[in-house]
Amino acid sequence: MVYSNLILPKWLSQEDPKFSDWIEKLIQDKYTGNDEDLIFNLTKTINSRNDGSASNRYILDLSMATDLLISHVPSTLEPVFVQLTGISKLQDGQRNPDFLNKQQGWSNTLSCWDIKRALLVSHDAQVNTPNNLLKLADVILKKSSDSPNNFIVVITFPG
Repeated sequence: MVYSNLILPKWLSQEDPKFSDWIEKLIQDKYTGNDEDLIFNLTKTINSRNDGSASNRYILDLSMATDLLISHVPSTLEPVFVQLTGISKLQDGQRNPDFLNKQQGWSNTLSCWDIKRALLVSHDAQVNTPNNLLKLADVILKKSSDSPNNFIVVITFPG
């Protein structure tokens, strides 16, 4: 993937503001994502297709607020940094304050690493089913292929 040529040199050459947090979690083996199954299943779903490639690493989540790196195949564009998160609105229609905090932190992290192509996907608990994973893969890959070099978007799935 292209990200190793673009993001990793910057990541290795700059001080990571989250370094002490994520290194401590890794050393103490305390890192467990509550969406590990979803991330694994979505990665597997995308990689089983012939029009996409996905990669997930804990270090991306801990340092760059990214669950997955997605590329539409074939593509000359940089990959899309995808962060999955819970619902953006509460049952009463109000914005979820946890989501708003996560969105702000995500935006700050993207700025820190100068990430230009990113997608924050707000989803409900029903997303981790085979049919929904296929639909979500379609949405993400379409965004990856149809979006310009610079885009940062928040979507709700299903939307």
